[in-house]
Amino acid sequence: TGDRWLRKSLTGINKFERGDVNEFTIEAVSLGELRKIRVGHNNEGASPGWFCESVTVSGPEVQGGGTLTFLVNRWLADDEDDGALIREVFADSEAALLRTTLYKINIKTGDERNAGTDADVYLCLYGEKGNTGKISLKEAIH
Repeated sequence: TGDRWLRKSLTGINKFERGDVNEFTIEAVSLGELRKIRVGHNNEGASPGWFCESVTVSGPEVQGGGTLTFLVNRWLADDEDDGALIREVFADSEAALLRTTLYKINIKTGDERNAGTDADVYLCLYGEKGNTGKISLKEAIH
């Protein structure tokens, strides 16, 4: 369906407050059996960090007219957890329980004049089981 901004909650004015459940209705093309979701935010506002516990999707075409819960249980914050603002969560329990591992990343900047950058650099790793999503490379370990 592409990225959708969740602007109007059916259950409250102040969205995504601690312990709250917010409900939204999205009209989209028929997707068949749902396999994964991607949830994220734009990192704006006075306190943009957010701990998302779960996302539940229901509707007439969701796994035979039922509901499907995606367990997130992660921070979406540049100063918490791994700094990710976007999470991809799979519907099946095997993918949801994928173990994590640490990857050591070495990036060499060229030796050309003005080759360095002050921009925020990011990286995304892709593998046979999916991808990491955009990882911001904010702090180097020397």
